[in-house]
Amino acid sequence: MARGNFRGRGGGGGRGRGRGGGRGGGRGRGRGGGGRGGGGGGQQYQDNRQSFDQVPKQNDKLERFYNTLDIVPDGPEREAFWAALRRELPNSFRFTGSKGHALSVRQNLVERFFPVISDIKHEGKPVDLPQSMPWYPEGLAYSMTTPKHVVRKYEPFKEFQRWLVSETGVGNISRQEQVSMIPPLVMDVRPEHTVLDLCAAPGSKSAQLIEAIHAGEEERVARAIKKVKDGVKVEGENGDHAAGMEDQGRATGLLIANDVNYQRAQMLVHQVKRLNSPNLIVMNHDATMFPSIELPSQRGAGTGKYLKFDRILADVPCSGDGTCRKNPSIWKEWSPQNGLGLYITQVRILTRALQMLKVGGRVVYSTCSMNPVEDEAVISSAMERCGGIGKVNLLDCASMLPGLVRSEGLTDWSIMSRTGQMYESWAEAEQYEAEGSKVVPGMFAPGSEEEIPLQHCMRVYPHQQDTGGFFIAVLEKKGEIRAKPENE
Repeated sequence: MARGNFRGRGGGGGRGRGRGGGRGGGRGRGRGGGGRGGGGGGQQYQDNRQSFDQVPKQNDKLERFYNTLDIVPDGPEREAFWAALRRELPNSFRFTGSKGHALSVRQNLVERFFPVISDIKHEGKPVDLPQSMPWYPEGLAYSMTTPKHVVRKYEPFKEFQRWLVSETGVGNISRQEQVSMIPPLVMDVRPEHTVLDLCAAPGSKSAQLIEAIHAGEEERVARAIKKVKDGVKVEGENGDHAAGMEDQGRATGLLIANDVNYQRAQMLVHQVKRLNSPNLIVMNHDATMFPSIELPSQRGAGTGKYLKFDRILADVPCSGDGTCRKNPSIWKEWSPQNGLGLYITQVRILTRALQMLKVGGRVVYSTCSMNPVEDEAVISSAMERCGGIGKVNLLDCASMLPGLVRSEGLTDWSIMSRTGQMYESWAEAEQYEAEGSKVVPGMFAPGSEEEIPLQHCMRVYPHQQDTGGFFIAVLEKKGEIRAKPENE
């Protein structure tokens, strides 16, 4: 694992804390801007070992904030939204590895376990089978809504659980929350791409990215071997060169998976080593100041040229209020300060990602927060710093992943201060917020003259397909950028 061993220059203009420039320590959400593992340096949520049902799921500020924002319409849909947030999160998993291998493992699931699970009746009613996610490619991801107490009661479920643990251990299955699977899929990673995962631990998304780099490799290698046996030139034929055929079909791409926290970077290594990929480097750096990596010459001297990436994932530290179905202590600990305290770090990470991206490349920005301060406000602020829509294109996510129910990004929102005061504009907040407040102008919705199509972002809400809450934006670099200083 690399720890700052590359020759390079830092960038980004600020020091983030926690996992990958925000996520330090465990997966728990940090108080006061804790993000994924205490991103803002705040105290972590306490694990009081209460069962999910024992934790009170009420927070007046949280509910008032999102009801005021009107992120879902008032009435039955809003009731369904809050009801979903108060239910325990279903288990979910996906099949990994090459397509052919993953399909064979899935067939084992269907033929071995579905018949015996179908025979189970709990309190006179049949239990639900694991359901394939309609939006996941090839139907290789499943969700299981059967409650844990039912799973523990029946032997076929126990055997199924043992099988899941075994297959996970050997790398055939990845236990992963549904919405967490979305960002790598919309990155459109190809076998020849150089990819950076800035905030990578614990590694489930990095594993997806490695799989995408190696996608179709077995077929390409077999095709290359056949051509060699037939005496056919391998390179450049039928577009094969672009697909990695110059290395006899092997993937020529690279994933650099980074995390700022050394212990979590070790966890990342443990997660991805099951895939046995040689196309992986794990690094331990602050994502807000990720170094520019100078490319060596053949003689080992510096060239003055720096590595640019085809794809970058910025799954940034966040307040994590979309995860309260699996982290119920968030109901007690949530405060508007959490999101306000992470905004600066999030903007720095996304800005740094855009700086390191190739022209024509793609950055995917994601959070497990529903707060627009951490979502759309970060997108508009980073784009403005990097030259606006003339330099960065915010791609429309509406047609990506057919079958996934989602909502558009917000174009207007209010900010809740530490005291619970709602502000619609910076002019209004400036009158009341004391010096040193975390509320800053960039947190508010941009004016219409800036023409940033924030509706192109993707919001996934818990009631739409029984998941956590999540935010995704896909940005494409149109030209070289020089980011403005933060104080401009």
